[in-house]
Amino acid sequence: MSCHISRIVLAFSTVLFALGIPQAEAEEPFDTVASYTEALRLGDTIGIKSYIGGRLYEKKEVLLDQNAEYPDFLRNFYQGALFRVSDEMIDLGPRGQGIEVEISFPAGHISKSMAIVEQAPDGLWRIVDEVEAIP
Repeated sequence: MSCHISRIVLAFSTVLFALGIPQAEAEEPFDTVASYTEALRLGDTIGIKSYIGGRLYEKKEVLLDQNAEYPDFLRNFYQGALFRVSDEMIDLGPRGQGIEVEISFPAGHISKSMAIVEQAPDGLWRIVDEVEAIP
């Protein structure tokens, strides 16, 4: 019975996510970054906005709020891409805390970046900046 209920909850959460209905925020910074990368892949601008803040939100605000083509661009750009989110937090000193993200594209190109995360006063984690990794 418990397994059946778990499947129903999982199915319901998946449907809500697919429809772009905001869910409870991730409790850990790694969950926030993983959910953000999934929102990028899906072109889910509502989801993206729920995982970012600070400077990153300021940089992406016009794209997210005023560019009707941005969701399609994201879906096309990340089609077939695989995201790997590190399970280690890196102390970046005055810049804050970072989590490495690696994106493997179908054509073989690999992109590496650092998601800078901060915990807001309400306890939720947000990605406040992204830094491209230098090869």
